[in-house]
Amino acid sequence: MGNWRSEALLAVHELVEYLQITHEGISIDEIDRFDIDFESSRREGDFSEPGNDPKAPYFKAHQVATFVEAGLAMELGVDWNEYDKKVCSL
Repeated sequence: MGNWRSEALLAVHELVEYLQITHEGISIDEIDRFDIDFESSRREGDFSEPGNDPKAPYFKAHQVATFVEAGLAMELGVDWNEYDKKVCSL
């Protein structure tokens, strides 16, 4: 991602999301099935994240992780819009 702050934000997001899905009893297989279906029906030009879809089994976990990530971004002086564009381009 080009700098340690952005890489740390992404890692924190994934860690918080993992902790939340573990707590909620959501399996990686459930998430993978949803993500694969989401990606196979994605329309051209749609760069949305599967975890933002309210039908995602990990929707709540993704929202909690994004909240933590955004708060940390503010504390680390990372421009959220630029960071989000970078993440979406991966």
